[in-house]
Amino acid sequence: MTIEKELIKTLKKLLGARVTYSRAGGGMSSILLITTSNHLSLWCWRYWEISQCNVLLSTSEDDDTPITGTMAKAASLLENKSISGFMLDTVNEYQLWLCFDDDLDLILFPEYEKRKCFKHVNWELVDSEHKCSYIITAQLKIIKKTENFE
Repeated sequence: MTIEKELIKTLKKLLGARVTYSRAGGGMSSILLITTSNHLSLWCWRYWEISQCNVLLSTSEDDDTPITGTMAKAASLLENKSISGFMLDTVNEYQLWLCFDDDLDLILFPEYEKRKCFKHVNWELVDSEHKCSYIITAQLKIIKKTENFE
């Protein structure tokens, strides 16, 4: 099975899972972290948007004040919501769209960096139960990481 197919298989595990934790802003700045009831975590390191009923609530470039900033408020809306759908655009730079209860959406927009020394991660899906993660790199490649899951 290819790494891309493994990633899609792991993304399917998100379906029906409830968000148990969702934070952005404050000391995390624009980083968004979501954890689910089935031991998956999604780290969003680059540009993201949260919307509800097609109205943009926040982006990773908004006010990152802890608790009261637009990032923190929008991220907290995802808590206790179930993930009802996803779309991974394998043609368009691994853009990821997640759908939640109450017409909430999260879209991750990966950014390409041509310098090989640029090690930033666009987003990462961590499967704690199976001790692996799938990383979308700055060069828009998928890497499967299986080390350091002690």
